[in-house]
Amino acid sequence: MKIFFDVIGCRLNQSEVEALANTFRALGHEIVPEPSGADLAIVNTCAVTVKAAADSRKQLRKAGRKGAAQVIATGCWATLYPDEALALPGVTGVVVNDEKDGLPARLLGLSELELGQLERVREPLPGDR
Repeated sequence: MKIFFDVIGCRLNQSEVEALANTFRALGHEIVPEPSGADLAIVNTCAVTVKAAADSRKQLRKAGRKGAAQVIATGCWATLYPDEALALPGVTGVVVNDEKDGLPARLLGLSELELGQLERVREPLPGDR
């Protein structure tokens, strides 16, 4: 599966996305630099400022518009406004912050035990800002 990640906001959001990307990579999935042609786009949103919230909505719409088959909204903005996130064109799911760590298992139907046994290699995301 080809997966695109986008991050809005703080260093914690960046770190979380890198961990998710490393997990998906360890499971044999390809991390791609653009949403076009991706099977899945995961956008880690932010709600700290009005601008960050607007950027979150913009990036979610962009991921859907650019052709990602599925768009998952996660992060602070998506957690605070899940109904609004799901109403955006192209968004197919919302994963709230409390469930973010289980995102790979949930999407791929794996157990946490299976995920815990993976060997992960840290790599920067393609197109890292």
